[in-house]
Amino acid sequence: MDEPVTDETSLVEDEDDTFVDESEESDEERSSADPYQEELSTFISNLDDDEQIELTALAWLGRGDYDLDTWEDALEAARDRHNDRTASYLMGIPVLPDYLSEGLAAHGVSVEELR
Repeated sequence: MDEPVTDETSLVEDEDDTFVDESEESDEERSSADPYQEELSTFISNLDDDEQIELTALAWLGRGDYDLDTWEDALEAARDRHNDRTASYLMGIPVLPDYLSEGLAAHGVSVEELR
């Protein structure tokens, strides 16, 4: 019987010098390890559906999937795909801050203006 393949980069040394596969941790275990991720995930989850849809569309706009001429299409696509895992989906995008910044810039808004 074959052993399951484990990505060596997901192996970490725990307190008793044994290696554990972090990739087997649940989303809850991972988010509780980083309070900032947990806070952001909770923030996104607490947005109403329309706000989550707009945030998703903004990320897609920043990623280049849409432009301002197709903003309504981005909103419609985000609305069609919306579910209760929006926070998890968005948190899974490694460069989410960059995409959101670019999406805002496309709308003529600077992140610096929002601070």
